[in-house]
Amino acid sequence: MRAARHLLIPPAMLRNLLAIFFRSYAVPTREPVRVPGVPPVPGKPEPRQEAVGSGELKPVEVTPYEMAKTYLGTKEIPGKKHNGLIVSWLQRLMPTADADEISWCSAFVNEMALATGYEQSKSLTARSWLKCGDPIKPGDAQPGDVVIFWRESPTSWKGHVAFFVGYEGSKIKVLGGNQSDAVTIANYPRSQLLGIRRLRRVAPATVN
Repeated sequence: MRAARHLLIPPAMLRNLLAIFFRSYAVPTREPVRVPGVPPVPGKPEPRQEAVGSGELKPVEVTPYEMAKTYLGTKEIPGKKHNGLIVSWLQRLMPTADADEISWCSAFVNEMALATGYEQSKSLTARSWLKCGDPIKPGDAQPGDVVIFWRESPTSWKGHVAFFVGYEGSKIKVLGGNQSDAVTIANYPRSQLLGIRRLRRVAPATVN
């Protein structure tokens, strides 16, 4: 029988997931209340909950966008050295990757989606995200939707992918990786928009 495979979470990502967990966990001082329809799993944490209105509890969901915010400021290391965290994101999709100069915008979105249980494109090409999620009209975009832009030419294979933040005039403000060699919030021309997708949750967050 083949041994079970366990997904290894980089320590930095695990710390960020735990930080989000404790920020959002607001349960009244009383016996834990189980979420209806979600049975407890031995060895796994209970679904996170927050208090609402009359003391009723509801699950708190960590989205790829929320996870991405915790990595703002992560950047490449100039010269011969490389940021090991960025390289690890690349290696998830390209095992031979050994440098942070490789275009990693799609690797970043994939990693955030994987960690929080959302569908992934499983490709380093930005345009691969056009095949994921549900298509969203520009006027219906919400923070956290995945935005895909073209680079150089609308017919080129090149592109950029990031999380939607909002509109600013003729620009689209997005949070993404490999933006000026870092995880930043930046503006991109609305004229270069290829599409917007809303990802679907497909699995529990990968926190062991």
